[in-house]
This record gives sequence, structure tokens and C-alpha cells, in this order.
Amino acid sequence: MRGLKSLTFIMLVGVALCAALMPSVSTQATPGLIQDIRDAIPVMEAQWVHVDEILRNIDEGVNQVRIRILHAMHLIDAGNSTLGGLVKQDIQAAIQEKEAVLSVDFQELDDFLNSINEGLGDLLGKVEAAAEEQKLNIHKEEKIKILILSIEGLVEFISSDASTMAALLEDGDEGEDQDNPETFDDVDDWLEFCLENQIADNFNDYQQCKESLGQALAIIDDFISIKASVYKKKKNAVKRLITIKKLMLSTGAPIVRKVDTLSASGTVQVYTLSGQLVLTDSVDGSLESVKNKLANGVYVAVIGNRVERLVVLN
Repeated sequence: MRGLKSLTFIMLVGVALCAALMPSVSTQATPGLIQDIRDAIPVMEAQWVHVDEILRNIDEGVNQVRIRILHAMHLIDAGNSTLGGLVKQDIQAAIQEKEAVLSVDFQELDDFLNSINEGLGDLLGKVEAAAEEQKLNIHKEEKIKILILSIEGLVEFISSDASTMAALLEDGDEGEDQDNPETFDDVDDWLEFCLENQIADNFNDYQQCKESLGQALAIIDDFISIKASVYKKKKNAVKRLITIKKLMLSTGAPIVRKVDTLSASGTVQVYTLSGQLVLTDSVDGSLESVKNKLANGVYVAVIGNRVERLVVLN
């Protein structure tokens, strides 16, 4: 029963405190537009989490391609001609894994980056609208707009890097001569060349095939280098988004007023912000005598039907 009474009182003090502070924070309230901005940020955070998952899937897929190539090269080094069929199987499996990465993971990555970009544009519009309606101060608006624009730039760079990475795996046959390795510029070119020109049914040039596989591995190394840059850009984009969230969470926070006097006299009750009664005293307008009895901090002062936040800085 005692706990219930205490909880009820805390709730009543909280309601009274909100009512008393309403005039002082009316210009800093959190209207729908501000809340819309705040609600949009966790959605974008979740999108970036999924982008990270997609990148890990790409990592795993390309690593499988690499493992298949290395295994094929190991079989060739073994020098056993009976292993030729297994070499072909490894190369074919590498091609299939590469195609799956391109058709599934890179397509999904492109979709999510486009979605993030659209969300950033919408977020920018809401921030500008909030500033126009004076629900967001101009200094904070400028900071958030700069952050949003910088994230948009990072998304653009990531999209460009992703296109380059995909092209390193396979960029089509335009401008390439399938009989001239000097025109080859992606992993698929070298794998297909090995299968069709070096270890086809009428050819058994496994050492030349191994060289082609080595060329494919070198391109994968370039792929991995670009991928590391993508991870760095993604990390920076998420950091900027978190900064925006912090800026928006501070928007509309009530101003803590330093109250020295009350318009009424009588008995004052002072509570901690958690609702614990720490002092009961009589006052006649001034609260100095009350403040002198309290440790530094922020309290709730109740006198009659008035509730004020009392800041003590002795």
C-alpha cells in the first residue's frame, strides 16, 4: 500500500510538473513534424544494418569463388591428369557462385542504396519544413542538412564502388575479344577462357589455365581492396546518421529554469526528480532559505497548486 501511494504521488507530481512547465517550453514542443524526423532515423539505421548484412553475403560469395579457384590451381599443381574433371567442376562452381552474387546480392544492395537515398531526400525535406515552421532552429537545421548531404554523397560513392566491384566480377562482353586475353578485364573472362580455350575437350593446357586462374585471383584482390573502401564509407555514413539522431533528440528539450521566488507563500515541499520527499518548509515568497538547506541539484518544488523546477547551485 505504501508503494502504491508513493507511485501515485510521483505520477501526480509528474503531471503537475508538465503542466507548470508548459508555458516555458511551448516554443520548443515536439510537434508531429519533429517526431516524423525522429521516427525516420531508426528506419534508416535498420536499412544500413541490412546493407552491412548484404556486404557480408557478398564477402562470403566472393570468398567461395576464390576458394574454388585456389582449389582448381592446387589440383593442377598436383599434376594428375585424372583430376582434370575436378578442375572443370571447380571453375564451373566458381562461375555459378559469381553469377549468384551478381544477380542476388548486388541487386539487393542497389535496391537498398536507392531506398536510403530516397529516405535521405525525404528527411531533408522534413528538416527544411521544420525550420520554416520554426520548430527547428536555423543553426541545428544547417548542421543536420550538412550531415544529410554528406551521407547522400557517401551513398553515391558506395553505389559507384558497388558498380565497379560488380564489373570486376563480370561486365559483359562488349569491347572484348574472347580469343584475345589482352581485352579481358573481369573474373568471368578469365574463368570462361580457361574452360573454353585451355581445358576444353580438345585442349589440355592446364598450366595456361592456371595462369588464367591467377589473373582472376588478381582481379578478386582488386575487388577486395574496393570493398574495404565501401565498408569505411558505410561506417562514416552511419556515424553521421547517429549524429543527426543526437541532434534531433535534443530538439524540444525543456529549459531548466532557475527559480528563486514564488508568487505564493505557505508550505513548500521539495522532491527529487524521482519523487522522493527531501524537505518540507515554510516560505514567504523567497526560496533562498529552502535552497540553503539542499544539496546542489535539480528538484521539484510544490507550494499550493504550483509546481516549479528548483535548481540549487550553492
